[in-house]
Amino acid sequence: CGPALPPDLPHGKVSAAAGRAAYDYVCAAIDDAQAGRIRAIVTAPLNKQSMHEAGIDYPGHTEILAERSGTDDFAMMLANDELRVLLVTIHVALADVMARITPEAELTAMRLADRACRQMGIARPRVAVAGLNPHAGEGGKFGREDIDIIAPAIRQARDEGIDASGPWPGDTVFMRARRGEFDIVVAQYHDQGLIPVKYLGVD
Repeated sequence: CGPALPPDLPHGKVSAAAGRAAYDYVCAAIDDAQAGRIRAIVTAPLNKQSMHEAGIDYPGHTEILAERSGTDDFAMMLANDELRVLLVTIHVALADVMARITPEAELTAMRLADRACRQMGIARPRVAVAGLNPHAGEGGKFGREDIDIIAPAIRQARDEGIDASGPWPGDTVFMRARRGEFDIVVAQYHDQGLIPVKYLGVD
């Protein structure tokens, strides 16, 4: 894909050369997939700091895949034998999550969750939407985003024929999905969604 990495590249240290190479390798894999030369891509984690040192400003694989494939509506989704989780917001600081919780973002995530499950062979996916605030806001006591933004988006998704429900408290919705009540959980931010799915299947 590019110049060979030096044989004395230090392990476990931030390196612009390694960051550039990792990015180039991912891009080559995406190009091969789009050309039909391969059917899937498997990657290791990217060291974002190394990429940034090389002048490559992407927060992760998801955004590289989206740009390289010309995809506008996208999300990060992780799945294992017990859970499927799709994120509304991906690699952003927790302080910036609130500004990105919009009706449009919620609806896009629910549409993508429904579509992904159908592509996996689930005829009528049950999409659970996790609340943003503790206890899904507790009727407005812990914030109004669940009432004013997330719930109306769920209603609109239902009007489109998506079997979406919620917002459900984030501390119990993953357990309920694991028990079979839902086919996928739409989580609001990175750690809300990825901690449970990685805890159950990171290996």
